[in-house]
This record gives sequence, C-alpha cells and structure tokens, in this order.
Amino acid sequence: MSGIISDNQGRSSGLVKAAGGGGAWNFLSKQTASNSALLEWNSDITSTYDVYKLIISNAHSVNDSAHAYIRLRQSSSYLTGSNYRFAAARAVDSGSISVQVSTGDSVMRLTNDSTGNATGENWNYEITFWDLLATDNYKQIHWNACNINQDGTIKHEFGAASYNASVAAMDGFKIYMDSGNIASGEFALYGLAQA
Repeated sequence: MSGIISDNQGRSSGLVKAAGGGGAWNFLSKQTASNSALLEWNSDITSTYDVYKLIISNAHSVNDSAHAYIRLRQSSSYLTGSNYRFAAARAVDSGSISVQVSTGDSVMRLTNDSTGNATGENWNYEITFWDLLATDNYKQIHWNACNINQDGTIKHEFGAASYNASVAAMDGFKIYMDSGNIASGEFALYGLAQA
C-alpha cells in the first residue's frame, strides 16, 4: 500500500513508497557539510536509476548573502560554458512574488534569493534530477524549497534548470556557493527504483 515512509520514531520522510512492489525511493548516500567548499555526487549516478532526488536539510552558509549553485558533470569534467538555463520564482512572507531567469549562464542557480548566515537563517531544498544518463534529451532538474535569507525573511522558492548544449549522458553533479563555503547541513541522495 502506498503512503509516507516513516522512520522508527514515526517521523515521515516525505518520500512516497509505491504500491504493489513497484518503484520506490532508495537511499543512496548522505554527505554532511562542514565548512565545505563543495559537495559532489559522481559514483552514485548509475543506470540503476533514471530519476534522483537530493534532499538538503538545515543547510547554513559561511557567508551572508550567498547563492547556491549546481554544475553537471560530463565525461568526468564539470560543464562551465554558458549553456545553462533556469527559471525560478519565490513567494515572500510580505506577500510579493518575484522571478529570476537566465537563458545562458555558467551554472544552475538554485537560490532565487540569497542565503543568510545569522542564527536561525538556513535553507532546505528538494531537488529532482531527471534522466541524467539519457542521450536523447537536454538534462533537466527542478526544485522546491524554503529559505530564510539574510533579512530573516521566509521564502518559498521553486524553479527548474537545464543544460542545453549537449544531449550526452551526465555522470555527476556538484553543489557549492558563489562565495564562501557551506558551513553545515545534511545532503541525502535517493534514486527512484524503476520497478
């Protein structure tokens, strides 16, 4: 029967297990940031899974007003050309909504608004990676997140990004800040079972 997956203390993970022995989210690995310049996932990307989900919990940035970036890896090299596209939006607790877009950037910019580094300011993301090893499409990701920024303001952030210069397989990705390091946070990767 489908439902919310819970741990042994009754807390739900938010990941839904499929019914009738079908596909399910399988835990692959976890990294704990500790003043980390970057975190990367390479060996976890295999033909076992078509879809991956990265859950970022209680992440903190060393620098105030920093942005989180993702770059994809192809043939063991990270792609740096201006071929990333993204469209992101944020809803602010003041009632406003704003957007951030790019049709030619060197990164996938996750944070629509910058992060804060004061007590209580953190960011939490759920990022889905679609079919990274396929060779017939541009690679896409999308995310849903909450972020308390440098002003202590809560934001609901959501967006999508792609790499549009090649349909070749991607064999990994990394996440890092545009300035300073990732001070702390839990970064857990899951793969969606195909059956």
